[in-house]
Order: sequence, then structure tokens, then C-alpha cells
Amino acid sequence: MSTILVIEDDHNLREGLELIFEIDGHNSLGSSNGIAGMELIRRHRPDIVVTNYKMPGADGFDVLSAVRDHPQLSHTPVVFVTADHSPSLRDRALEAGVDAFLTKPFELDELKRTVYGLLEQNVHQYS
Repeated sequence: MSTILVIEDDHNLREGLELIFEIDGHNSLGSSNGIAGMELIRRHRPDIVVTNYKMPGADGFDVLSAVRDHPQLSHTPVVFVTADHSPSLRDRALEAGVDAFLTKPFELDELKRTVYGLLEQNVHQYS
């Protein structure tokens, strides 16, 4: 069972994703902003982080840096979800080290394939 952290300021989307991941047999944690999300990362060391890019306080790049700069978590997959469809943001995120980039609205199946695929890949690489 994996722990999935969802950092999303849209309350309904965050709670919906948390519920879906729990129904699929995972532990899920949620945060409404990047600052609280980074604290959850330090405390719970999730297996994957799904984060919105644009949030109050700290954005997705701040979250990505917190994961990549932590010695025990640097290999943890990070997925950006955003309503910003600009190719320059996508390129910047991928260059910064995000593992996947999905634009809203996204298909739930696409998100699940992405998250579960990255979890599986990470298990094989770091076990």
C-alpha cells in the first residue's frame, strides 16, 4: 500500500482524489496549500506527490524543490496538475524534474495510469 499526497487548493478535487486513491487501496493525505503540503512531505514521506502548480503560499515548484532537496525523498515521483496549458510551463516543469505534467481538466483514468505507473516504476528502481 502506497501513500499518496495530494496538494490541491480546490477542496472538492482534492477530497475526490483522496477518496479515489483510498478506494484503490492506498493511504492518501491531502493539503490545501504548498506550505502545509511540504510539512506533510517531511512528516509522512509519501511515495508520490500529486500537486497543483499554482497555489497560495508555495507553488508546485516549491513543493518539487522540497522533495528533490530532501536526501531520503529525492527519488519520490512528483506529478503536476494545472489549469495552465502553456507549453513553456510544461517545459519548465519537466526541466525542473517533475515526473509528469497533466492539465486540467484531466481524465481520471489518465491521472490514475500516471500515478500508479510512476509508483510501480519507483518500486522497481528503488527496492
